[in-house]
Parts: sequence; structure tokens; C-alpha cells
Amino acid sequence: NGNIGGVFNLANNGGVFSYSQTSGPNPWSQVNNGLPMTWLRTNTVALDRGTGDFVVAAFSREEQLDSASAGLYVYNGTNWRRIAADVFTSSVNITSIVVSPAIDNLSFAVGTAQRGVFVTTDGGDHFTQWSSQLPSLAVNLPTIFRVTALNWESDRLLVAMPSWGLFISDDGGQTFRVSRIRVLKNLDAASDTTTVLPTLNDFSVQADSPDHIVAALVQHGAFESIDGGVSWQDLYGNLVVPLPGAPTAWQHSAIDIVFDAADPQIIVMGVSQKGLYRTAD
Repeated sequence: NGNIGGVFNLANNGGVFSYSQTSGPNPWSQVNNGLPMTWLRTNTVALDRGTGDFVVAAFSREEQLDSASAGLYVYNGTNWRRIAADVFTSSVNITSIVVSPAIDNLSFAVGTAQRGVFVTTDGGDHFTQWSSQLPSLAVNLPTIFRVTALNWESDRLLVAMPSWGLFISDDGGQTFRVSRIRVLKNLDAASDTTTVLPTLNDFSVQADSPDHIVAALVQHGAFESIDGGVSWQDLYGNLVVPLPGAPTAWQHSAIDIVFDAADPQIIVMGVSQKGLYRTAD
């Protein structure tokens, strides 16, 4: 009862935690300095780390992750600061963030649920939007340009939009080429050779061979490129194969995929229907 002067936080849970290998009893600490303390929630929607303490993250502030977008923030090691508030408004849902491996922390890309990908080369002061102007092979122009996967290794930026295509930039996001990745629509019918553009959830690039890329696909497991995304072949192995009498049994949706840093023959993939898979060949 009564009046309160000012504002205070009731439920600022979540946000960002940082792990430090110390001898203390709790190596985890909350890193929310500079974030508004009036949000119902502090949900970390996407995050990537650059050189040193530099971090770029997107937050939302309600009970659902994909509602009430709170914008794009950068962290300098001490405080969070919102950037490009006129670009990443409350109506723009961010899906993914990747920071360029360059040591200056000036270049990063931001994928959205509706408006394609945005690329900055000056630390977020200015962004270039890429959506309908990308060189797609799709027949029909979509109304929503949803980015489902991003990866930035060396000078190569990979951007996947399920309704539009897989796009590759070899010059840090200044220009893009389209990749001709396609999958068979129906593996149950041997005579059906119809191919479609897949939905990609993740990429991994071999550390010492940037032209070697693996991708995690919805329904189709993993695909591989050894020429920087120019061509692709499936890595079905013994996993994504038709089963007589069991239609759609071959559908395995890969959520994440990663090379073993010490041995590129070892690949680990998370499959939404059946758990974690590993190959050594």
C-alpha cells in the first residue's frame, strides 16, 4: 500500500553467467551489470564472444524467449551497453549472433527471425541488412527471412535461411554467393528424385581446414562440404536411411554439430529425436 518513488526489480532472474577457473567455492558469477533491472525476465536469446572480454548478446524480457525482444547489447568486461536500438527494436526477434574471428571485435553478424541477417564492421554503429537482395536460387520470394544458422570462421560468413537459401560471404559480409545445397524430399520413395532446400540448424568448420564444413539439417542429419560450400554431400552413414515398412523412420533432425578440435574424423551431432551421436570416420 502507498506510493514508491522510482523503480525496483522484482524478478530479474537469468541473464548471463561467467565461469572462471578459480580456487574459490563458486567459480560462476552473474554478469548483468548495465542491464535494466525492471525486466520481468532477463532471457539470453543469443550470445557470442569475441577477443578478450568482448561479448555481443540479445535479450528478451518476458516469460517467453521469443517475445518482448529487449534488443542487442555489447559487453566490454565491466558493463553491458545497448546498441542499434533503432534497428533491433522490440518487434525484431534475434535468433543468432556470430563475432568475426578478427581481433578488433568490430565485425559481427546478427540473424533475425523476420528480417534476414545484419552485418556490422564498425562495432555496431552501422549495420548492413541482407535479405531479399541475396542471390537466391529460390523461385518464390518469401515474406519472412528467418535466419536459422550462422557461422563466421576466417573471412567466411555462413548464413542459412530455410525459405531462401544458404549464403556464403568470403569477404567478411560485404558480398555473398549462394550455395547449391539440396536434399531429397522423400527417401522412402526410391523413384522420387525431388529435391528441396533444407533447413539448417548449425555449422562447424574444421579448425585447420576452413573449406571443410559440416552442417546440421532438419530431417536429414549431417551434410559435408570440402570446397568451402560450393558443393555438398550427405553424411548419412548408417543413421539417415529408409526402413521398409516404417515410413519417415529415416528422419533425423540434427540440432547441433561439431568437429573434434584434435581429430577432424571425429564429429559429434545432437539429434532431436534420438539424442547424441558420434562418428570417428
